[in-house]
Amino acid sequence: MIKRYKISVIFILMISPFLIYCSAAHKMFPNKDIPSSELNEPTLNKKVPVASRSSEFKQAVNAKLRDAFKDWPVYVKFIGLGNLKNEDV
Repeated sequence: MIKRYKISVIFILMISPFLIYCSAAHKMFPNKDIPSSELNEPTLNKKVPVASRSSEFKQAVNAKLRDAFKDWPVYVKFIGLGNLKNEDV
């Protein structure tokens, strides 16, 4: 019984620094929002909001979405996650 307790305590002590590092890194280096932009006319019937943070991968995904929707009759609005609550798309 005591051996199992020791193993549990050792496991918790080993994983705690990793969990603290992950949460601290998220607070110290938060992701920035993408700048807001629009594609096509807002008067179109179909509307697609795209909310994202800024990173190389997400910028590439947004560029692919922009290329895919540029010829469709769809209004696409790219907004940052922080500004999502202010949007009514």
